[in-house]
Amino acid sequence: MNPGGPAEEVGKAANVFMQIMKDQPLSLALVIMNVMLLGIFFYVIQLATKTRGEEMDRIFKQQSEISKLLYDCVPADRRGEMKLQSDESKPVDLTAQ
Repeated sequence: MNPGGPAEEVGKAANVFMQIMKDQPLSLALVIMNVMLLGIFFYVIQLATKTRGEEMDRIFKQQSEISKLLYDCVPADRRGEMKLQSDESKPVDLTAQ
């Protein structure tokens, strides 16, 4: 470790990296393309997340409206007495066919 500290070591490492990149421009192009690819991936994921959120909001709003419409289809005085077919207390006879 140099007495100059970590800043000097980082500077030397960056200098060596840049020297290698000058000697091999194809490697520099690959590094730049990888960074750009990561940027594109980040942008696409952010856009997809935003779109998915908007889509889910629309679905929940539509389901809420449908629930309100179905609720209004049943008369107010009969809302408590409506039962599903599965609410019947008698068991189903599977032997009679």
